Amino acid sequence: MSEQSAKLMQSVKDSIAATHKSVSEISDAIAETASASLNRAMQGTAQMRVTVSDVVRGSIEAVCDVGGDIDTAAEATMLGVASSMRKAGGDSVDAIRAAARAVIEITKDLHGDLGKAAQGAIEGAATAARKAGADMTESVAAAATAAVEAAEKIDATAAQQVRDAVKVGAHSEKDAAAKSKSRRTAATS
Repeated sequence: MSEQSAKLMQSVKDSIAATHKSVSEISDAIAETASASLNRAMQGTAQMRVTVSDVVRGSIEAVCDVGGDIDTAAEATMLGVASSMRKAGGDSVDAIRAAARAVIEITKDLHGDLGKAAQGAIEGAATAARKAGADMTESVAAAATAAVEAAEKIDATAAQQVRDAVKVGAHSEKDAAAKSKSRRTAATS
């Protein structure tokens, strides 16, 4: 790991730890910190995947350090990463893929629950798309596919755990998308 990566991860962890008060406040802090850290780190670099991974690692480690839930950390981190990419004019779907991969890899390193991490990543991707008015199906599919691919690199058990979680997460997000679309259609009628 480079010194720059280590500094970025520590900066993310320190920012999140400094704002930890409640579950909702830490979720907001993670999303804001991930977005701001990624914006700063992306200035003058073409290493998006490395930078996203560093921000994700810092966010998830900070949450684990204070006893927070991995799914909450994953969801809020996905929101921050997607927000940062939108603001920078980058491809938020690519960023979602990179972040979902990183969520699984880092959760494995921390011996966390890969299923919960995958569900958090999917929920974060869906929420980010919903907030941006983007295609929720594409964002959820990108996060789910990347999470499964990352888990397959770990081992068969990890892959199955993430596949099972992805089925549950994707199904609930499809239901949410259908309800949201139904409400928008009804509002315009």
